[in-house]
Amino acid sequence: MSLISGFLDTLVDVYSITRDKYTDSVKTIIYSSIKVRWVEKVSRVLSANAEIKLSSVSVWMLPEYTISQNYEFVKSGKTYKVLSYETRKNLNGVEDHIKVFLA
Repeated sequence: MSLISGFLDTLVDVYSITRDKYTDSVKTIIYSSIKVRWVEKVSRVLSANAEIKLSSVSVWMLPEYTISQNYEFVKSGKTYKVLSYETRKNLNGVEDHIKVFLA
């Protein structure tokens, strides 16, 4: 059992954003109505492009989900883009949860 299991109180949808051959954005649902811990907090994070960006939300989720830089989270009709993410481990060295930084 994850250390954060009791804190998962918000439902979100996760979408993948890709480009088709006409360079139009195509949104594909990856996960629907998953429980996460939603924390609205401004912080600085290092993006995948090695740029320092401001994150307005951090999301904690169970390690059974896979996250990518081209994903978007939707909560209550508002869309947030993934800036960065990191895997957190428990005291035994086992993956406990993923912390995702959104803007």
